[in-house]
Amino acid sequence: MRKALFSGIAGAFFFAFTFILNRSMDLSGGYWMWSASLRYLYTLPMLFLILWQKHQWKAILHEIRQRPAFWILWSTVGFGLFYAPCLWLLPMENPG
Repeated sequence: MRKALFSGIAGAFFFAFTFILNRSMDLSGGYWMWSASLRYLYTLPMLFLILWQKHQWKAILHEIRQRPAFWILWSTVGFGLFYAPCLWLLPMENPG
């Protein structure tokens, strides 16, 4: 229970922290797609650490090689259909 609670709090912290970074980049005139890409690059080291700790890194790479279309499809849904539109609309919501 504690592990799940800690994981949820840590996830919420990193999720909220990336919105702060996104807002900072938006105010400095950064391109929205760069900000969206950085969010996913920011999570890769954390994902690697979790997979390495659980000794599942090789299993994930094997799955990606076995079904690349599946991984590309759901990566596109997560990035292209969820996060990119959120960042694209951010400057329109806060014009200034």
